[in-house]
Amino acid sequence: MQIELSPDVEVAVQRLVAAGAGSTPEGVVNTALRLFLDWPEMLRRHDELKRQIQEGVESADRGELYDGDEVFDEILAELAAKEPRSE
Repeated sequence: MQIELSPDVEVAVQRLVAAGAGSTPEGVVNTALRLFLDWPEMLRRHDELKRQIQEGVESADRGELYDGDEVFDEILAELAAKEPRSE
């Protein structure tokens, strides 16, 4: 497939390649198209994150807080339990 880009888009693609956003113009366009196709999922995840943040703020407003050190200790313990054991 061969497509023609408008001059301003072609300049933008070349700038992205020069900035290291892709190694070739084709790579930059492919990445842009994948992001475009993933946009609905990214919006859904963004909305879910906003909902979770709001839930956390409301929980904190009610005084339902956790000690940060305890939370990190629990996370580290869970990660250590999941690490493969060398024999």
